[in-house]
Amino acid sequence: FQKLFKDGRIKFGMSDDSSPKRKIFLNERLSKGDTKTPSSLLLNSGTTKEGTNEISELFGKKGIFDYPKPTKLIETLLSFGSSSNCIVLDFFAGSGTLGHALFKKNLEDNYKRKFILVQYPEKCDAQSVAFQEDYTTIADISKERVLRVINQISEKIKTQNSTESKQDLGFKVFKLAKSNYKVWADVNDEAKLKDQLKLFEDPLIENYKDLDVIYEIILKEGYSLNSKIEEFQTKPNKIYKISDDEFFFFVTLDKQVKSESIDTLKLDENVMFACLDSALDDSQKTNLLKICKLRTI
Repeated sequence: FQKLFKDGRIKFGMSDDSSPKRKIFLNERLSKGDTKTPSSLLLNSGTTKEGTNEISELFGKKGIFDYPKPTKLIETLLSFGSSSNCIVLDFFAGSGTLGHALFKKNLEDNYKRKFILVQYPEKCDAQSVAFQEDYTTIADISKERVLRVINQISEKIKTQNSTESKQDLGFKVFKLAKSNYKVWADVNDEAKLKDQLKLFEDPLIENYKDLDVIYEIILKEGYSLNSKIEEFQTKPNKIYKISDDEFFFFVTLDKQVKSESIDTLKLDENVMFACLDSALDDSQKTNLLKICKLRTI
């Protein structure tokens, strides 16, 4: 900066009272065949004051989050370093500025970028505006902001009588949690070992939720968390179909799997079927191992 300043290549606006800009002569650009070069200084890319105004307007209240990054800054960075179908990760999501900026940028250039926001559930100060508005953690603010941005964009599309948007205006929220599978404890006492064997007659924890177990299977089998989960059939067994682009598999967590349910799936060697190990008898296991990719819990 000092070198450029001494060389007369830093300009402070027409009246020398504006933010600094790098001065590049037209003939220098043309000689390099360059017409648009990103500056090494992120000037005119928004301020924390603008970021504060954005989130205050979105939530209809001031003081929800202090000094958030402006979406203009993140949009500038996205224009430098992201492609049409990339995934952008923010490991310190804060107020969720990245999600906000990415939706705006996708609508502007019709890209299909995706985001992953990671935020530790850090507690908000009990005296803060956010806490008084029932946002007890920073993660709550992140989620609410993304939701409000989606609603805002959806309303804008409706009022403009726009045709169906090609943008995916959805997101999923996951929390890190313990496994739904019972963990085998290392015990040496014979009595405790017998008790543990009884516990493991059912391999899943008590009061588990089907959806939680299904997502754990999705992760264990290498499928995306964006996989679509739908109830494929409900009688005589409740069976879910998990789809990830062109790949899919079936899963049921019923205590007993009826043969007529298996027949309706039209399984083959390329299709996976997952269920409780105790839900199948020996004959069913033998047959399924021959016709499909069987995974048992």
